[in-house]
Amino acid sequence: MSSPSYHTSILCKYYLIISLVATFFMLFFFNLTYISSQYVDSNIFTMKCEEAGPKETTANLSHLMFVLVGSSRAWKHRRTYIESWWRPNATRGNIFLDVEPSEEFRPWSPTFPPFKVNEDLRKLRIYPKLANRVHIRIYRSILETYRLKQDDGVRWYVS
Repeated sequence: MSSPSYHTSILCKYYLIISLVATFFMLFFFNLTYISSQYVDSNIFTMKCEEAGPKETTANLSHLMFVLVGSSRAWKHRRTYIESWWRPNATRGNIFLDVEPSEEFRPWSPTFPPFKVNEDLRKLRIYPKLANRVHIRIYRSILETYRLKQDDGVRWYVS
């Protein structure tokens, strides 16, 4: 009588051979690049995949809405960063400040994004319980930008 390890060894060899044959069968017979187009229309599968997904163009600058949140006190130091990448009539977005900018920044330069003032969050009953109030300002700024209905074609809100 033969030992159990002998049967296990034979079973493993058969399993390995069947797996290799199945792999080669799948590679050579189901890969559409190797099948002649006279037997199978190779565009059948690619057409179904293309029809299933929406036909959208790649994302570009017009698909982005920038929502910048900052304080009026820091604007003096940070405005040079905004000037370096903001392109009027190309980039879209708003700057949300905590209070109206001071007179030294008036009139507001058209080379900057338009500014808005966040609503005063201290009026909210939950304000004293908030752990990180900056997160709430960012969220509210994105929400206010969305409510302004300036989002024609926007795919991404960048904050």
